[in-house]
Amino acid sequence: MGCENRVDTENLAGIVGPSGKVVGIDISATMLNAARTNCNTSSVSPEFMLCDGHHLAFPDEPSMLCGLIG
Repeated sequence: MGCENRVDTENLAGIVGPSGKVVGIDISATMLNAARTNCNTSSVSPEFMLCDGHHLAFPDEPSMLCGLIG
């Protein structure tokens, strides 16, 4: 949560590979735009979503991992 300038989101996308999915969230539209612009991942593209970490817009799934980095 709080993907900031994309580095952690991009690294996680590289770890999960094409079989996984990474969504970087941030409460700041400015930071999300910077993350989208700066993302250099060519093989796996993370998604970015404007979202408050207290109100995630995801279904509850046992295979979902949510982390706060930083």
